[in-house]
Amino acid sequence: MNSRKVELLLRNPRGEIESKKMFAPAKRLADLAGKRIALITNTKPGARTFLDIVEGLLKSRYPTVSFVKQFDTIVNLAMKPEFYDEVVKNADAFIFGSGD
Repeated sequence: MNSRKVELLLRNPRGEIESKKMFAPAKRLADLAGKRIALITNTKPGARTFLDIVEGLLKSRYPTVSFVKQFDTIVNLAMKPEFYDEVVKNADAFIFGSGD
C-alpha cells in the first residue's frame, strides 16, 4: 500500500467577486390611504392579470388609493437604473408582478 501524502490546492475559478453597494429597503408605509401605487409587470403572461386582481383588492380596502400602470419593464431591472427614478417621481410605493 502506498502511504504517500497527497496535498490538493482548491481554487475558485470565478476569482474575486466585487460586492455591489447595497441599499436598505424603504420603510413600510404606515397606511395606503391616499397613496399612489405603481403596478409594475415584467410583461410575462399572467403578470397583468395578477396585478389587476391585487388592484381590485386594494381598492376595496383603501378607496382613496390610486394606481399608476405605465411601468412595464424587463425582468432584470438592474439594466435600467433610470427606471427607479421614474417610479419614485410617480408613486409612493410599488408592487411588482411577475408572470409565467
